[in-house]
Amino acid sequence: MKTAGLFLLLTILCCAKAVIGFQRLSPEQHYARFQERAASRRLEENIGRVFYLTNFGADPKGANDSSDAIEKAIENAFKVQHNKNMLEGVNDLGGVVIDLQGGDYKISRTISFPPNGGGNVVIQGGSIRASENFKNKGCYLVQLWSPATTREGHENSPCKPNTKTDIKKTALQVYYEDITFRDILFDSNHHGGGILAVNAVRIRIDNCYFKGFTTEGIKVEKGHEVFISSSFLGQTETIGGDKREKDFSGIAISLDGNDHAVTDVAIFSAAVGVLLSGQASLKQYFYSYF
Repeated sequence: MKTAGLFLLLTILCCAKAVIGFQRLSPEQHYARFQERAASRRLEENIGRVFYLTNFGADPKGANDSSDAIEKAIENAFKVQHNKNMLEGVNDLGGVVIDLQGGDYKISRTISFPPNGGGNVVIQGGSIRASENFKNKGCYLVQLWSPATTREGHENSPCKPNTKTDIKKTALQVYYEDITFRDILFDSNHHGGGILAVNAVRIRIDNCYFKGFTTEGIKVEKGHEVFISSSFLGQTETIGGDKREKDFSGIAISLDGNDHAVTDVAIFSAAVGVLLSGQASLKQYFYSYF
């Protein structure tokens, strides 16, 4: 009987000690444990087909620079599949998604997609803004431009992506196909342009907002079937009748290529709305009031 009572007493003391120990954890300690558990799950999450920028260290509040983290997320997403192709030499990534999670990300340099390219990719849901100290003045926030693709007159351009990676050659010099940008705000902050696509095919820019560009909001060189739809573009925020209209500069959309389409697009401030050059062909349904 005494033995049973002693055992019960020891059990109560051990439980009380455990409870007291648990209660002594500070909020900071609880958060640290949560972070450890979350970190242990990140590798498993990234094996899937959705890549979250915050898993790579991006700051969704825009307080810190997220350039490296965004490029790292894109690089990892472009490695997920290597046994299927779209056009010859274009890796079919199987519909991988790069999710901005509704974050507001600040970048200090151009985000260049991997030089060996890929296709069947979606980038969605958030904001990308040039910081005040954006390094690539006159360049773009995001560019689909492989160094292996010839861009006449831009051989020594400061915007040309630098890479030490061995780039495979494709017969058509096409490295990007079926890439979709949707539900994203691109703020160039008056440092350059929004998106550059060089010899890319079947690219979709849907439900996006471009502001603060001084060169082009969207620039397409060569390529085929770039569809721009349900989007807003403007250098300066206005709803018309702005006294600054005579000072507007830049081009909202510049197209040089074949079979592109601009549909349900509003251009609210720019020196030029849509510029066609070369042998560009265009189906256009857009509105402007600048």
